Amino acid sequence: MNCIDCNQLLINTYYKCTENDYRLEKTDGDLIYIKDTHNLDIDNEEVNTQELSVYCTQCEKVIDYPTTYDTINNNFKNGNLIIEKYHEYLDKNIIHQFTNINCLHCNNILQTGYFTNTEMEQTEENLLKYSYPTDFKNTIHIYDEVSKEKIKDIEIYFLDLKIPKTEIGKKIIYCPNCNFFITNRLDEIYKSD
Repeated sequence: MNCIDCNQLLINTYYKCTENDYRLEKTDGDLIYIKDTHNLDIDNEEVNTQELSVYCTQCEKVIDYPTTYDTINNNFKNGNLIIEKYHEYLDKNIIHQFTNINCLHCNNILQTGYFTNTEMEQTEENLLKYSYPTDFKNTIHIYDEVSKEKIKDIEIYFLDLKIPKTEIGKKIIYCPNCNFFITNRLDEIYKSD
């Protein structure tokens, strides 16, 4: 995967603890930098621990967003770290970096897209009939990213999905066959017919 900020190819690294410091190293052992120094006893349980992480050599920083999708456990990862929510989802489009994920419900390859939404109208009749916001519905309109063609509508409960305010926040990967999609925030939404 390439960096979403500068498009540089990302590299795997190890964040290690030694007796004298915390450091970031390339997988071949070459030092990238030392973060903090300390003086730990060799028997300290933290000494010689390491975590796989991902680094951008152009931006010179450890990447904090998911870079792989674990198809066995169905989760997004960055090195050893499982990432359940992507915190920069309003400003940076990470979800479209994942192009070969199978739908968890029908096994089709998910496609890149975006959504808009229409909230249930808050009329006096609806407010008497339904509990706001618990029973209110939100219609999610799914569009293909390339063709801009509307693919389908999915009706969900208002509280099922936090609706982002930015266009990037509304990027998704969706199943063309069933009502499953994954948002740029990494929310997984599925509604059976």
